[in-house]
Amino acid sequence: MAIDLSNLVTESRNHHSEHIDTLSTLEMLKVINNEDKKVPFAVEATLPPYCTAGG
Repeated sequence: MAIDLSNLVTESRNHHSEHIDTLSTLEMLKVINNEDKKVPFAVEATLPPYCTAGG
């Protein structure tokens, strides 16, 4: 059974890292770090629905 992953945001291209393979190690790590900084804000945005669902 095949699963269609094409519509998942996690499987889409990130234009910030399209050319990561051409960067120096330092620049590559900066790109990764900048993208990682977005995670806490994304999690924070999902907290209220969890609170209402779980009581």
